[in-house]
Amino acid sequence: MVKNIIGKFLYGFSFVVVLPTFLFFWSKTLDKSLGLPVPDSRPIAAIAIALGGFLIVGGMIDLMVFGNGLPMNAFPPKNFVAKGIYRWLSHPIYGGVGLLAGGLSLWLRSPAGLYIVTPVLIMAMISLVLGYENNRTKKIFGVTATFFRPFFSFFKTGRKHDPVIMLTIFSVAAIWALALFYLAGFRVGDEPFFYALVYSLIAALTIVYSEIWLSLKNIAEWVANSRRDFLFWRGRFRIINHALYSGMAGAVAVGIAGYVIGNGAAVLILTICGLLGGALFAQLRWGNPSLLRPYGFWGGIIGGTIGMFLIKIIFDVPISQTLLAGALCIPPAQAVGRLRCLSQGCCHGIVTGPASGIRVWQNQSRVVMLSMLKGQYIHATQLYSILFNVWLTSLLFSLWRANFSPSLVIGLYFILTGIERFTEDAYRGEKQTRMAGGGLQENQLIALAILGIGIMITMLPLSQAIAPPVRPNEAWFVTTILGGLIAAFAMSMDFPKSKIKFSRLSG
Repeated sequence: MVKNIIGKFLYGFSFVVVLPTFLFFWSKTLDKSLGLPVPDSRPIAAIAIALGGFLIVGGMIDLMVFGNGLPMNAFPPKNFVAKGIYRWLSHPIYGGVGLLAGGLSLWLRSPAGLYIVTPVLIMAMISLVLGYENNRTKKIFGVTATFFRPFFSFFKTGRKHDPVIMLTIFSVAAIWALALFYLAGFRVGDEPFFYALVYSLIAALTIVYSEIWLSLKNIAEWVANSRRDFLFWRGRFRIINHALYSGMAGAVAVGIAGYVIGNGAAVLILTICGLLGGALFAQLRWGNPSLLRPYGFWGGIIGGTIGMFLIKIIFDVPISQTLLAGALCIPPAQAVGRLRCLSQGCCHGIVTGPASGIRVWQNQSRVVMLSMLKGQYIHATQLYSILFNVWLTSLLFSLWRANFSPSLVIGLYFILTGIERFTEDAYRGEKQTRMAGGGLQENQLIALAILGIGIMITMLPLSQAIAPPVRPNEAWFVTTILGGLIAAFAMSMDFPKSKIKFSRLSG
């Protein structure tokens, strides 16, 4: 009993006192380097603060009165609440927090609070709902929670509306990017604003018109069933046709990193460290006789970090420059590389309905061999990742070209990747996926840690801009091609008759 009371107190204290204090400190720190105008709109700020406070207090009272519990994810109410303010809004507390944060930022005229902290907070809350609360609520309260719709329902989680799971975050993020670039002085004809505008329209159209989503899903399903193997030396060496995707992803990563760092040898060391880190991380966590050479994204980040310090020691490449190169090269490389994941069957989703699911019949796919989900509709989590990383690429490159601080560009990569991965991992269904307790996966906890690291990076006093040191030349082209070949060999070529670790990708 005492332990339960202490747990509730600490949980409430963390979100009511510690988190708001930290967000305020984050805003004040970023205000020193973010020179964007803030309108003097005290009346609008006051309305937002008052309305936000009303929604927060009203939601909390209704959960305690009608739900017979507390407004805490770790200690959910005993009853499903469909009365009071919840009859009108599905998430009044989160909506109120967003309004309150934006209103206070506007009242205090904090550019960082208004243009960075509040949007990130809103996206994080959306990710929490889509990546945890919706699934948890349906699990606890069953059919009642699954099909209940308040009058103003933003999150439609029924089977017919599953495609909006990830695209909701994209739309909110795209609108934020438009506002950010507009306030920075960019207009429709300028490159950063143009990219943000185009992607916001794509995200909106993909949600509104199901035909667009259906077309993307059909392409993803075709790729997922397109694997073909080419055997050499009496079947002892194999090239899988998704070498095209992994090779392109490696070339994209090395090409962009080489452009930013300007040292081909350093970039190749960084690439090899990233691949080794991804392989070792995955092998230690879930390697087995059926999965001799898996790869893990977070292991690649760890390996890349080690490589960053190596090239600092060997070539004296500034750590800030390597971090910037990584932030700019990883999203486009991952967007291409996820096509390889589709073909290989890794990073696949859990079972779902036909509206959002793809089916896999290819017998060598991990979906079939390891997860035993042949012909079943599963979430196209790789497609979610592709769409996100295309948007993230345009955002980060636009911020870089617009001379925003490298610490902001690098930090936002970690922040937004953490937010997206928290949601995406909730719909991942590989057999080796591990749960951390309370309905969260281990990778979701890693995503939260990455988000926190990103926030810390945004507060570092890095130089205002890091210009590319060299233009593409013959050495750059050779390094780019070599990087693509290394990635293709590591992720799409193996020795299928061997039983040695790291020798075989799959059956």
